[in-house]
Amino acid sequence: MTVSYEMRFVRSFEKDLRNLSAHMIPVIMNKVLKLSDQPRPQQSKKLKGTKDEYRLRVGDYRVFYTIDDTRKIIIVFHVAHRREAYR
Repeated sequence: MTVSYEMRFVRSFEKDLRNLSAHMIPVIMNKVLKLSDQPRPQQSKKLKGTKDEYRLRVGDYRVFYTIDDTRKIIIVFHVAHRREAYR
């Protein structure tokens, strides 16, 4: 049995969400909330040059988050369209 992770959302992520189109918000939140049971799904990638930062691909959008395995916490800090995400 796996222990689910606690989800935390940084204010910048919440602000990013408000700027998205209304139909994308539930799609993205559905994928993000699934991270609590599986923090490293197949659509995620560890970001190079970072210790514990990952990005999750949700269609044309990218969700950035960190995983703290010792405390079982996932901190979601940014979401953006892929053309804006890496700037």
